[in-house]
Order: sequence, then structure tokens, then C-alpha cells
Amino acid sequence: MLRRLANVALRAVQPQAMMQSIQLPSHRGRIFVVGAGKATFGMAVALHKRLGKKIVGGYVNVPVVYKKKIGKIIVQKATHPFPNAATVTATKKIHTLAQSLRKDDLLICLWSGGGSSLFTLPRPGLTLHNQVNLSRQLMQAGANIFELNTVRKHLSQVKGGQLAAATPAKVLSFIISDVIGDRLDVIASGPTVADRSTRSQAKAILKKYHLLTKQLSLIIDQSDTPKRLDHKRISTQLIGSNRLALEQIVKTTKKIHVKILTTAMHGEARVVAKQLVTTASRIKRRPTLLLAGGETTVTVRGTGYGGGNQELALAALQYLQPGMSLLTLATDGVDGFTPIPVAGAIVRYGQWTKGLAPYLANNDSYTALRKLKAVFTTGPTGTNVGDIVMIMVK
Repeated sequence: MLRRLANVALRAVQPQAMMQSIQLPSHRGRIFVVGAGKATFGMAVALHKRLGKKIVGGYVNVPVVYKKKIGKIIVQKATHPFPNAATVTATKKIHTLAQSLRKDDLLICLWSGGGSSLFTLPRPGLTLHNQVNLSRQLMQAGANIFELNTVRKHLSQVKGGQLAAATPAKVLSFIISDVIGDRLDVIASGPTVADRSTRSQAKAILKKYHLLTKQLSLIIDQSDTPKRLDHKRISTQLIGSNRLALEQIVKTTKKIHVKILTTAMHGEARVVAKQLVTTASRIKRRPTLLLAGGETTVTVRGTGYGGGNQELALAALQYLQPGMSLLTLATDGVDGFTPIPVAGAIVRYGQWTKGLAPYLANNDSYTALRKLKAVFTTGPTGTNVGDIVMIMVK
């Protein structure tokens, strides 16, 4: 049942479905389309169905190139979770296009989860190699997405509203959120949204994780991200989020009681696991399905394979009680770092043994879950609205 409901959630947040609700203004001038993210290919396909030949050009950066062109929109291969040289080249094309437009042009932007890596143009003085190493160190130290993207914005030429500031065209952005609280300036690091973070905050985060250097401080101080943008010229529509996926599960599940615990799940994965199972143990009405959405972090101290969803599932096994089963799902189909793409796991009471503890200590949840035949795979889903946890209590 949990596997079926995971598929229900994924269908609800496919970009083609979410793009049906968008509001498009009437525009007589030229229309260009750009964007980046794991759901952006599907968004571009859906937009092209609506506008067709009215789109005169554009580029989208995506992790999987299903076709090279969508009408006149060129599809560019970029990489996640870390950008490569091709990603930078692809981003430069978008940046250059935006700068070249006229005031009577309309630039439609399609942003979704994963866009921070897929849309990368480092500031002068920062090499791509150093930026990738910095992002990796922040992730391994357990930095959350707000911290990570604050740093990214202040080391970039295009993030944090800088793309919108670089073009004279009218800008309309459609956004699918993978971020807790749906903060628009954090999703894909907000290339067309006024930035709420500051240079001081970026440096404080780097200092917190013992990563601040004189060179990084100088690069951050080169220029600031725009704190205000012209709302008459620049507008944004949020079209999808984690809550949409959870609410579809509620609508679909009629024979048992369903409760959404939170759409702001966050914190260390193994700590969140204990909190969620503790909450489940207090449920008196049975059967009940509990839902939680958000994103956890993992402070890497070992050398194993895994991700937040897998570590949460493995840690939860210690606490599950009779009648309980749990599913974790990265809605993009990729959880952490593993030999093959893994979306999460499905575990149940009775699978925990003391022999699994060393795997947890080594951040090797992937290997442990494979031994249990509990790994959950979906392949690339073409979307990304963060993570989902389901706990069935019978």
C-alpha cells in the first residue's frame, strides 16, 4: 500500500499536471523561455503546449536530456548535485540571453528543485573546482538548504535575484518548490527573486562550519544580491509544493484515517526518525497513516553510502513497534550518494538487529537496506518537491 501511495504522490506533482494551473499574461512581443531544475524539462514541455510558436527561443538546464529541443527551446545537459564545466557553459548562455533582451520582451523562467546546482556561474575569483568542494563540505557537515543556498547566492553571478536584475525584459517565473516553507528566494537559489539573505549571513554560515577564508570573504563582498526588484516588471507564481503531494495521498486514501503531521520536517535524519516514530506510537485510532514532508540532513562521519531518506528509514527500525511500517521517498528519485539511484526505503517492525548498528554509525544506510531488501527505487521522476515520509500504524 505504501508503495502505491508513493506513486500517487509522484503523479500529483508531475510538472505537466502542475503547469495546467498557471496564469499567462497576454503579450504581443517576443517570448523567451529559460530555467533550471529537475522538473524544468516537464515544465517546458507543458509551457510549449500552451504557447507553441509564440516562444521564439530559450534554454533550460536539466539533469536528463530527453530531447535536445522543445520547439525553439534548447535543452542543455547540466549536473546535480554538483555542477561541472558544461553546467557553467550552459548557464552563461542563459545569462547572456537575458542580458541581450529588450524592454518589450517577456522572459518566462521555469525554476524547480535542483536548480541551484544546475544553474551555476561562479563569481570572478572563485573556480568551479573550489565552489564544488565548498558545497560538498557544507553538505557533509550537515548544512541545511537555507544555509547552503545563502552561501551559493553570495558566490554567484546569477542566483539571488541577479538574473532578473541583469535583464531589461519583463520576467515571469513559475516555480515548483522543494524547500520547507516554500521560500521563493531559496528554491533554486532564487535567480529571479529578491534575496532575503545578506553577505554577513553568508560569511557567518561559512564561519560556523570553519570554512570561511579571506578569499571567500573578498568574493562575497564584491557585490550584493538585489534586495528589491521591480514588481511591475518581475512577477512569480508558485505552482507546486510538498503539500500538494501529501494532500493527494489524503484524497486517495479513503478506508483508513490519514493525518498530515507536518510539511516542515527538518533536522538530523536519525533524530527525526525517532521523533516521528514516537509520535506514531501515541496514535490510538488504528489503522492510521501518518504523513510528513520536508527535508532532513545527515552529518557525515562515516564512509558509507546513503542519504537522508535512507538514514531516516534505517534509524527508524530501532523504534518501530508491532504493526508499524515506514516509507521514505525523495520525490526526485535520488537520495544522497549511492552506487545506483535510490529514492528511499520501505521498512517494517521486526527488521532491526544489533548487526545493523555499525552501518548506521558509518552512514552506510544504503548497504544495510540492500541487505534487508528494503531499498525503494523509482528511477528519475522528472519532478522534485522534497521528501515524504509515511508511517502506517495498524
